[in-house]
Amino acid sequence: MKDSPPLLRGIIHFLSPGAPCPLFKLPTSGSVIFGREKGDLRLDDPQVSASHCQIQTVEHAYILYDMNSRNGTYVNDEKIRKKILQADDQVRIGQTRFVFRLESEPKAREITALFQATDTGRGRGDKTAIFRMLQSQEPKQTWQLRMEITKKGRNPEVLLLPQTQVILGRGCGFSQFAEDTNLSRKHLLIQVNERGEVFVEDQGSRNGSYLNGARIQGLHRVLATDSVEIGEWKLGISAEKVR
Repeated sequence: MKDSPPLLRGIIHFLSPGAPCPLFKLPTSGSVIFGREKGDLRLDDPQVSASHCQIQTVEHAYILYDMNSRNGTYVNDEKIRKKILQADDQVRIGQTRFVFRLESEPKAREITALFQATDTGRGRGDKTAIFRMLQSQEPKQTWQLRMEITKKGRNPEVLLLPQTQVILGRGCGFSQFAEDTNLSRKHLLIQVNERGEVFVEDQGSRNGSYLNGARIQGLHRVLATDSVEIGEWKLGISAEKVR
């Protein structure tokens, strides 16, 4: 019996100066939206539409969709509406160019996924984060998550989690959330970067996750003063240094 071929991870290698990061590691499921004003990767390019295109990962295939952009999406200089990306395809949106590559998971893991928020002219805007796949030159700091969770009719409860990434939901081992039928089994991802910034991402939940009353789409930065709502719960989330 032949061994299955190793799974490959999609990597974007930006060629244009001023791109948000040199390398971007695509997720193994879900989608990444590219745009000038909205999306997971924001591009400072006047020829890019507010929401320009997206790459969806479906059963280990990476599919590029144009999102009715003003100037179009091109693969190997051919205008496309939908295209399954192949290794070494060159993509152009506006004046921004990148190469799509496929790397083995062990090699992809060597790319440091340091995600970092960036400010916009409108402050935090919709709080969408931009990933920066950079080798961090700063000394590493150890963080833990602090969550104050509140449910109607109950007193607030504080959870200290000695980790920088956690998924909340009915099936994720937290007794507080297990009986909330408004929650999906895997509902919300929370993670902290090396700078102590906290980010949340809905995990395709049935009823959604909300940040200050607005439904979350993509990855969002969360401040200690923000309120995150999932199911019947309100969360105050922050990161604390581990002494």
